[in-house]
Amino acid sequence: MRRVVGLLLLVVGCGGRVGDVSVDAAPDATVDTSDAATADTSIDVAPETVDSTLPDSAVAEAADAERDPFVWARVLGQPGTLGRGPDAVIEPSGRTTFAVMSNAPFPGFSDPCVLGAGGAGVARLDPTGTPLFLRCYEKEFYQGGTLAVAPDGAVWLGTYDARVGSADMAVTLRRLDAKGALAWERTLRPKTPSVHTNVRGVVTTAAGEGIVAVHLVEPIDFGGGLVGGPGMPAVVAKYDATGALLWTRTIANESLRRGYNTALGATKTGGAVVVGAWFGGTIDLGAGPTSLTEGAYLLALNATGGPLWSRVLPYGADCTSVAANDKGEVVTAGNTSVPFDPGIGGAILGTKDAVMAFVVVYDPTGKPLWATSWPGVANVATFAGSTVWVGGAQRSSTGLDSPRLTHFAADGTTLGEAWPGYVTPPSRATVQGLSVDPTGGVAIVGFFNSPLSFGKTTLTPLPVAETSWPSSTFAARWVP
Repeated sequence: MRRVVGLLLLVVGCGGRVGDVSVDAAPDATVDTSDAATADTSIDVAPETVDSTLPDSAVAEAADAERDPFVWARVLGQPGTLGRGPDAVIEPSGRTTFAVMSNAPFPGFSDPCVLGAGGAGVARLDPTGTPLFLRCYEKEFYQGGTLAVAPDGAVWLGTYDARVGSADMAVTLRRLDAKGALAWERTLRPKTPSVHTNVRGVVTTAAGEGIVAVHLVEPIDFGGGLVGGPGMPAVVAKYDATGALLWTRTIANESLRRGYNTALGATKTGGAVVVGAWFGGTIDLGAGPTSLTEGAYLLALNATGGPLWSRVLPYGADCTSVAANDKGEVVTAGNTSVPFDPGIGGAILGTKDAVMAFVVVYDPTGKPLWATSWPGVANVATFAGSTVWVGGAQRSSTGLDSPRLTHFAADGTTLGEAWPGYVTPPSRATVQGLSVDPTGGVAIVGFFNSPLSFGKTTLTPLPVAETSWPSSTFAARWVP
């Protein structure tokens, strides 16, 4: 069986107590191999462009010469292009990869995603924003942060699979090579059709392995026998690059307790982090039953699926994103409708009618280092070294959401508030996903409904297809 000693999987529930637990706790299943489906259902939708990458240094020099830090900015399509919780990943080469979901065209792509029922897929741009490829899967859906890029450029994608029927949702996990060709796929389909079987996150390790979080309504075979269920538990599974299952860990399924709202992140050194929530009774995260019968959890797992430490938050405080840096520090961002103390003294306020966004950073042992909050929403957080970027929206006194992208120092002080000074934000827009590359380049994706300027480039939203806001999605990359 293949193991990577350096992998640390952190399954995190956002605050409360810290418990020391045994690192020898056994995961649900450990196997050496599994049957991996090899049928390629991807669609070649654009001529294969050879991956010609432009070093970030050259991009930065060109941008500086023009006195404009933006490398590119583009409209992606209608709001369905990104679904909820999109991922955008910048590689060290400067390529940007993001997950897409739409029943409308993607500007700049020869796009067969518009196949009646729509679909989910992967788009990759070169360092200048030129499309390299788009892979689209009909009657599948993307939601919740289910795309990751391995060190070799391979793409891991998780989707909701409704190819059999809309009431028969399953999970399909795929690995594509750096050119977008399908390496393998695996569909996890319950025996009883259900719309509640879905994928909530995918991350990769430094060794190119993949970790996926899935919600179930009944046991499913991940490759080593049935695990999970009943009670809609969350299951975390780790696969090697060939699609062979290494282990699984089930969270919150005893006596119909339910786990949900899972999100994952990873460090470049092979660590990974997960946040989630539960209700229906106390759960054991590895150090005995929790003091709460519902809430959010933060649970650290080691390389073989054993728990390391955990924290909990009260029900109403939900984590939407989580990440770890090379030091093993963890950042989680989310939104709360209840007041809670993240562990640094003083409560983060929140009420049913005044939801607060929050961000908390923990040291490698689970001790809170700093926390802050603001009126609005926090959708995504990530590290750049020991500093933290958080994307979301700021709620105004009129109830409108303005896009917010905040850069925090290692001690929690603000380095850059809202948007950088060279960005003109519209009202009612939000940052849904972001990525920071090793040289400090930033990529963001989000929603908007009025002209949005990035330096010398102004994006115009697509015509409104329906009365609901927003009308369009955007993506941009720059070198601050």
